[in-house]
Amino acid sequence: MRKPARLAAWLGLLGFGIAGLLFGYLEWTNYARLNPFVIGATIVLCPSSLLSILFIDIEPHSVEAAFAWSFVGVMNAAIYAGAGWMVGTRLFKPTRARS
Repeated sequence: MRKPARLAAWLGLLGFGIAGLLFGYLEWTNYARLNPFVIGATIVLCPSSLLSILFIDIEPHSVEAAFAWSFVGVMNAAIYAGAGWMVGTRLFKPTRARS
Protein backbone atom coordinates (compact mmCIF):
# COMPACT_ATOMS: atom_id res chain seq x y z
CA MET A 1 0.00 0.00 0.00
CA ARG A 2 1.33 3.44 -0.89
CA LYS A 3 2.12 5.94 1.85
CA PRO A 4 -0.82 8.34 1.16
CA ALA A 5 -3.28 5.45 1.25
CA ARG A 6 -1.74 4.10 4.45
CA LEU A 7 -1.93 7.53 6.08
CA ALA A 8 -5.56 7.90 4.97
CA ALA A 9 -6.43 4.47 6.38
CA TRP A 10 -4.83 5.18 9.74
CA LEU A 11 -6.46 8.58 10.03
CA GLY A 12 -9.81 7.08 9.03
CA LEU A 13 -9.48 4.57 11.85
CA LEU A 14 -8.56 7.40 14.20
CA GLY A 15 -11.65 9.37 13.16
CA PHE A 16 -13.91 6.36 13.71
CA GLY A 17 -12.27 5.74 17.08
CA ILE A 18 -12.81 9.33 18.18
CA ALA A 19 -16.51 9.09 17.35
CA GLY A 20 -16.68 5.78 19.21
CA LEU A 21 -15.04 7.29 22.28
CA LEU A 22 -17.46 10.20 22.18
CA PHE A 23 -20.44 7.83 21.96
CA GLY A 24 -19.03 5.77 24.83
CA TYR A 25 -18.58 8.91 26.93
CA LEU A 26 -22.16 9.98 26.25
CA GLU A 27 -23.45 6.53 27.18
CA TRP A 28 -21.34 6.46 30.34
CA THR A 29 -22.39 9.92 31.53
CA ASN A 30 -26.03 9.14 30.79
CA TYR A 31 -26.24 12.03 28.30
CA ALA A 32 -25.70 14.59 31.04
CA ARG A 33 -25.09 18.24 30.20
CA LEU A 34 -21.60 18.63 28.76
CA ASN A 35 -19.31 21.44 29.85
CA PRO A 36 -18.21 23.96 27.19
CA PHE A 37 -14.68 22.52 26.93
CA VAL A 38 -16.00 19.07 26.03
CA ILE A 39 -18.44 20.56 23.51
CA GLY A 40 -15.64 22.54 21.85
CA ALA A 41 -13.33 19.53 21.74
CA THR A 42 -16.15 17.43 20.31
CA ILE A 43 -16.84 19.87 17.48
CA VAL A 44 -13.14 20.16 16.63
CA LEU A 45 -12.28 16.44 16.85
CA CYS A 46 -15.56 15.04 15.56
CA PRO A 47 -17.28 17.57 13.30
CA SER A 48 -19.71 14.95 12.07
CA SER A 49 -21.12 14.76 15.61
CA LEU A 50 -23.20 17.78 14.64
CA LEU A 51 -25.25 15.26 12.62
CA SER A 52 -26.50 13.87 15.93
CA ILE A 53 -28.82 16.88 16.10
CA LEU A 54 -30.84 15.20 13.36
CA PHE A 55 -31.29 12.15 15.59
CA ILE A 56 -33.17 13.99 18.34
CA ASP A 57 -36.08 11.53 18.25
CA ILE A 58 -33.84 8.53 18.96
CA GLU A 59 -34.04 7.17 22.48
CA PRO A 60 -30.68 7.19 24.34
CA HIS A 61 -29.19 3.79 25.28
CA SER A 62 -30.95 2.04 22.42
CA VAL A 63 -29.88 0.08 19.38
CA GLU A 64 -31.05 2.95 17.19
CA ALA A 65 -28.67 5.31 19.02
CA ALA A 66 -25.78 2.92 18.38
CA PHE A 67 -26.66 2.75 14.66
CA ALA A 68 -26.96 6.55 14.47
CA TRP A 69 -23.58 7.03 16.12
CA SER A 70 -22.00 4.41 13.88
CA PHE A 71 -23.18 6.55 10.95
CA VAL A 72 -21.57 9.57 12.63
CA GLY A 73 -18.40 7.48 13.07
CA VAL A 74 -18.32 6.51 9.39
CA MET A 75 -18.77 10.13 8.36
CA ASN A 76 -15.99 11.21 10.74
CA ALA A 77 -13.74 8.47 9.37
CA ALA A 78 -14.42 9.74 5.84
CA ILE A 79 -13.48 13.29 6.86
CA TYR A 80 -10.26 12.14 8.51
CA ALA A 81 -9.36 9.79 5.64
CA GLY A 82 -9.99 12.51 3.05
CA ALA A 83 -7.80 14.94 4.94
CA GLY A 84 -5.14 12.24 5.31
CA TRP A 85 -5.24 11.46 1.61
CA MET A 86 -4.86 15.13 0.65
CA VAL A 87 -1.98 15.67 3.08
CA GLY A 88 -0.37 12.38 2.08
CA THR A 89 -0.37 13.14 -1.62
CA ARG A 90 1.27 16.50 -0.95
CA LEU A 91 3.71 15.19 1.63
CA PHE A 92 4.85 11.99 -0.06
CA LYS A 93 5.39 13.16 -3.63
CA PRO A 94 7.32 10.61 -5.68
CA THR A 95 10.86 11.61 -6.39
CA ARG A 96 11.97 11.70 -10.00
CA ALA A 97 15.15 9.89 -11.00
CA ARG A 98 17.91 12.26 -11.99
CA SER A 99 19.66 11.56 -15.27
